[in-house]
Amino acid sequence: KWWLPSLGEMFMIYANMTKINYALSLITGATQLVEDWYWTSTENSATYAWYLYLNDGTTSSWATKASDTGRVRAVSAFIV
Repeated sequence: KWWLPSLGEMFMIYANMTKINYALSLITGATQLVEDWYWTSTENSATYAWYLYLNDGTTSSWATKASDTGRVRAVSAFIV
C-alpha cells in the first residue's frame, strides 16, 4: 500500500533524510531523495497543496496543483 505523504510525514522524512538515503543506497535501483521540493497530500484549498523543501525544511502552499510541477515521493509502511 503506497500513498503520497502528508506534510507531517514529509517533515519526518526531512528529519531522517540522511538515514533514509543511506538505506536507499543499499537497494539496487532505488532513487535517493534530493534536496528539492516535494508535494505532500496536505491541501491548503481546492487549488493549492503544501510542499516541503528537503534542502532546508521550509514549506509553502502557493503552488497550484493543476499547473505547477514538482517532485513526488510515494511512501509505504515498513512493517517488521
